Amino acid sequence: FYGTQFNIFTYGNEMKPDSLINIAACKTAVRKTGDETAVEVKFARCIPLLEWAAQNGVKVHGHTLIWHSQTPEQFFHEGYNSTSPLCSREVMLGRMENYIRQVLTWTEENYPGVIVSWDVVNEAAADSGRQLRQSNWTKVVGEDFINRAFEYARKYAAPHVKLFYNDYNAADPAKRDRIFNMVKKMKEEYGVRVDGIGMQGHYNVFGPTPEDIE
Repeated sequence: FYGTQFNIFTYGNEMKPDSLINIAACKTAVRKTGDETAVEVKFARCIPLLEWAAQNGVKVHGHTLIWHSQTPEQFFHEGYNSTSPLCSREVMLGRMENYIRQVLTWTEENYPGVIVSWDVVNEAAADSGRQLRQSNWTKVVGEDFINRAFEYARKYAAPHVKLFYNDYNAADPAKRDRIFNMVKKMKEEYGVRVDGIGMQGHYNVFGPTPEDIE
């Protein structure tokens, strides 16, 4: 049906951080080099899917580079050890950049043109109250982690690749406004280029209404 019903795939879990970050290899790299920003990635889970997409002429939307969930807890700690202190902001930004660089360059070099867009940051807006969800990313880096993620993604993404912010419940008026205000601030105050906003379609017959979605 992909030739007539749809022409792009988003993989559910295979390209999320906990599928790509190789924690054991990261620990070894830090021990050998002393470089706390060293990141090692593995692509075994997504290779069969990317191979199929490439062979069948199907495009892929990458999901997702930076997310508070399904990111190993060790990724935020010194030596990639969850019992050690949290990293400094500088180390965490180094890890973020190294991770984004490897994922974007490897996928484009090995499957050129297959991935046409990425969710750079996923689900960062709070459901209520404050603007941003509090997470390890805000705790270690700060609330500007979103800006930095887009900066690194723009730096390493191929020119044709579109970069998105993605979230759920985006049709809810209150959360819609949080997402809108957050992206507006990113663009106007920090000069971040965002190509689009992804609306996760967790819809059913009870809601949201077509009017809310519109």
